[in-house]
Amino acid sequence: MADKQETPDEPLYQIVFCGSLTGEFDIAEAKSRFQQLFKVKDKQIEKLFSGKDFVIKSNLPEDRAMSMAIRIIETGCECEVEMIPDLDDISQQPGFVEHRKAVRRLRYRRDPRPGVIVPDRRDVSSRRKMDLVLLQRDGDFPGNSIAKKK
Repeated sequence: MADKQETPDEPLYQIVFCGSLTGEFDIAEAKSRFQQLFKVKDKQIEKLFSGKDFVIKSNLPEDRAMSMAIRIIETGCECEVEMIPDLDDISQQPGFVEHRKAVRRLRYRRDPRPGVIVPDRRDVSSRRKMDLVLLQRDGDFPGNSIAKKK
């Protein structure tokens, strides 16, 4: 059975173990099951269960990382599967702050300009002489959109 080839643009994952338990087994049973799975010594097991984060496996494709995580969970231990950031992508580097959103947007922000706000022309009565004559004579003129309807 041939393994499928990993493509270079496929994201890689790592398995992080922090020493916490799922609660299925007591700590002695979980340690012995974990020790059998990874074939590590007692001193290394104590170090792994100290509470610090340890990367157990890295550079795994998603399917292999998930199957490994399931095997770890079956021992009674909790783990996390994290995507490894691309080293070429500068936005994935630790400490990266995108200044375009924070600094530049605030620096060039303008307040609303009051000269731009134009009153609605439909609210102003007409200035044509004929409309003014009709307004005085009939109380309305054709095209008056704000006239009071009777």
